[in-house]
Amino acid sequence: MTNKDYLYFVQAALSKYKGEYSIVLEPESRNTAPAIGVASLISLLNNEPDSLLVILPSDHFIQDENSFAHSISNALELADSGLLVTLGIHPTYPETGYGYIEVGEKINSLGFKVKRFEEKPSLDKARSFINSKKYLWNSGILVGSSRTILSEIKQHEPTLYSQLISMSEDIRSTVDLGSIDEKVITLPECYSLSENLSFDYAVLEKTGVAAVTELKSGWSDLGSWHSVYDLETKDENQNAVVGQVETIEAQGCYIRSETKLVTAVGVHDLAIIENDDAVLVAPLKDSQKVKNMVTRLRKKNRPEALVSSSVYRPWGNYKSLAKGLRFQVKKLTVSPGECLSLQLHHHRAEHWIVVSGTAEVTIEGEKQILTENESIFIPLGFKHRLTNPGKIPLVVIEVQSGSYLGEDDICRFEDKYER
Repeated sequence: MTNKDYLYFVQAALSKYKGEYSIVLEPESRNTAPAIGVASLISLLNNEPDSLLVILPSDHFIQDENSFAHSISNALELADSGLLVTLGIHPTYPETGYGYIEVGEKINSLGFKVKRFEEKPSLDKARSFINSKKYLWNSGILVGSSRTILSEIKQHEPTLYSQLISMSEDIRSTVDLGSIDEKVITLPECYSLSENLSFDYAVLEKTGVAAVTELKSGWSDLGSWHSVYDLETKDENQNAVVGQVETIEAQGCYIRSETKLVTAVGVHDLAIIENDDAVLVAPLKDSQKVKNMVTRLRKKNRPEALVSSSVYRPWGNYKSLAKGLRFQVKKLTVSPGECLSLQLHHHRAEHWIVVSGTAEVTIEGEKQILTENESIFIPLGFKHRLTNPGKIPLVVIEVQSGSYLGEDDICRFEDKYER
């Protein structure tokens, strides 16, 4: 499940995966309770009411996959008896950014009942939890049957349950639910009206069927640059560096460079992150507060917080390299066998320069093959298309010039992806 804006990114990430899957698109993010509820609803509509769902947040790091699979197997066995099972991690320090689970009585050798949940405690509370040895970190990983999940939502959040059920016919009418493998399921716009609730708050903190099994695989939720720092190899000064980085008398820092040289002199315990559109400098211990800065930038409509410099499309992706008055430069990467739509622009002309691979260029119905270091000009208002007929990715530098360079200046005539 993801936001509709990330469809092509997710498809690219899944391109090497050979199993069956479907992608469910939210018109708007509505937190984990509606997301988990609608996933269970789709399973129910697919005539699989007792199917067991493993709910996995996307931003987790798992060190030992075999141990992880063993924990999931334990959770599935517990969930098969009608329990909602979370995976808990033995805490190693008093982290205030995680949720905690107080472990209750033992169910069997596979797990325990949950006595209660505590979300992001104060530092003093987190220390007392660790000292008591009765608490686990809540990984956010959940296992349960679609029947149990919907039943518990109905009991504890009846408004949300009604909203989910009201979507049933819309979902059924837009999807062939006989087989959901390799399909894209777009949720109806009414999904955006769902209750904005976390599943932990809506259900797990209230239910009587919560259980926990321990996860011993080595885990991080990667929720901050500090958690990324913890996983990286350190130098003799406890700095973790990635990319072009030089330091003098720096200590305990995470420094990441993606496009240019970063130098750090005499600094301690900082996160310094550089990419092609912004630089972050923050105390490493406070790096979870980055989201507050992102919120501020969004309120100011800063493009760095609204649009990624790399944009994914069904044919591949493009990256903005430079932009100025009446010009823009992009790097296009077209996957083997894929093509852009047949299109024209009313306000800009384009130059294409082939960096690697083979390009088939169509301009006003005439086709031409270009190879590395060859280029072509597409005048304003001419119908054109770019295709990769080869076996390797096609990389093209596109130089746009004109009075308006927005992405909405595209008039499509043919598009294999039906956009």
